[in-house]
Amino acid sequence: MSEHFGQFYTTDQVASLLCIDAHHLLNLVKIGSLRAYRVGDQIRISAPDLQAYLDTCRITPNSTPILPATTTAEPTTCHTFGGQATFTYTGSVRTGTSVRPGTKATYKLHFSAEQWRDLLTAFCGKTIRAGLNFAHPEPGSLGAWIKEYWHTKMGPAAYVGGILIREGYATRSKPGWITFHDRKNS
Repeated sequence: MSEHFGQFYTTDQVASLLCIDAHHLLNLVKIGSLRAYRVGDQIRISAPDLQAYLDTCRITPNSTPILPATTTAEPTTCHTFGGQATFTYTGSVRTGTSVRPGTKATYKLHFSAEQWRDLLTAFCGKTIRAGLNFAHPEPGSLGAWIKEYWHTKMGPAAYVGGILIREGYATRSKPGWITFHDRKNS
């Protein structure tokens, strides 16, 4: 049978092979980046489909990481990093975003594609504190980095973390911590 159909993997096997969180893997399937098959109540991924996905992730020397083509023209509702609130944004990490922090907010936060690329490059493959307190984010945290490099007037780490998770660039590994996926190896 395997000669005719080829090798199939469970989601846990593929997540382990790629050294990524199973939740992130299922998100890749959900958004259509990775083709998968439902067999009864199980999900299986074929070796050729896994290879096709990996081919889309390949980074050539001296190139910037290839980012998924997730773009929205309509506002997208997103959970904050901690999941306690929601906000809306347009655009994507790849194209740049415009964030409306809440339904009553009269302002938007604009982050360019270049800002997002710089952030992903700085934290690729790392697990760090989220640093949600803007006045005093933990040194080395996402919030501290944003405060230093994006020069924002308010602390957007909760929104930035939420977008990164929603678009599959990171996961909330435990309360207060964010794990960035290693785009170079996936």
